[in-house]
Amino acid sequence: MKNIKVKQHDISDCGAACIISIANHYKLFLPLARIRQLAGTNKKGTSVLGIINAAQKIGFDAKGVRADREDLSGL
Repeated sequence: MKNIKVKQHDISDCGAACIISIANHYKLFLPLARIRQLAGTNKKGTSVLGIINAAQKIGFDAKGVRADREDLSGL
């Protein structure tokens, strides 16, 4: 698997950059600005709901769940 680096434009882009990294893995290449727009990223960053919404808008199945650290091993 090729390692593609995604650069953040500023400190608030980490959520959008994560979505792009996942999308790139699946051969879907989108500009950071587009993901920021879809996710509602602002100067404070991206909310979890924004990440879910952006992922869904580009074709991924995404949902939010609440879990303890111990629960993660079962995912």
